[in-house]
Amino acid sequence: MPHPDTTVDAFVKVAHQRYGDLAETFLKVYPAESNAQAGDSQNDSARDQLRTSMYLWTLNRAKTAKSKVWTYYWDHTLPGPDAERYGAFHTSEVPYVFDSLAKSDRPFTETDRKIADMMSTYWANFAATGDPNGKGLPHWSAVSEAPGMTMELGDTNKPISIAGNGAKEAFFTEFLSKPRAAQRQ
Repeated sequence: MPHPDTTVDAFVKVAHQRYGDLAETFLKVYPAESNAQAGDSQNDSARDQLRTSMYLWTLNRAKTAKSKVWTYYWDHTLPGPDAERYGAFHTSEVPYVFDSLAKSDRPFTETDRKIADMMSTYWANFAATGDPNGKGLPHWSAVSEAPGMTMELGDTNKPISIAGNGAKEAFFTEFLSKPRAAQRQ
């Protein structure tokens, strides 16, 4: 979600409160030299933290799992009057996964229908075989097959880094690996 009201001072203050002794490292990889840049860094850091935390969870799960894990980052905005405000939000992929666009009065396009076909095929493949991949689909690597990567799905269908770059991934890996009490020092 955009944060147009984010200021440099507020962003820096929250960074110090949230990241403690790692705040200066955080501010190097998510700079805030202007209010606009602070807003961008707010959005980028929130996205990168969520993707890195999910990735670290999957690595931990893999230690005892008997099956592979696939992660994804959804980037397609549901069409409609609120599209610009909400963008590609959590659960906005659900109508595409279940190929249920016809159940809604949103102004879906041929592109939406193609995305729904792809997404529902991935999910059907996964339900049937335990692997989302199949004929005619962009290859989606399991986490164990592509360390540090996730699959971007929707408008773009390709593997991407779990964070904006290696320094950002390293920051969140270090921060999220600390015991909870140590995160707030």
